[in-house]
Amino acid sequence: MIEVNITLIKLSEEHKDDLMIMCKVDELDFSDKAIIKICEDNQFILLTNDTDFKNSYIDIVSCHKRMFL
Repeated sequence: MIEVNITLIKLSEEHKDDLMIMCKVDELDFSDKAIIKICEDNQFILLTNDTDFKNSYIDIVSCHKRMFL
């Protein structure tokens, strides 16, 4: 038997909008969008070789050659 604990929260309109953006199907998956949002909200620089972030608007440090083409 698997025990599951679920907590319901009430989202503000701003958070609902963020969630809808994250759930929209496009070139980035959910986790990539979450990483971008975290970097954006905290002025973080992302260290990655994942080319999924190539066209994102956050600051990125990478050694992957295709990131710069």
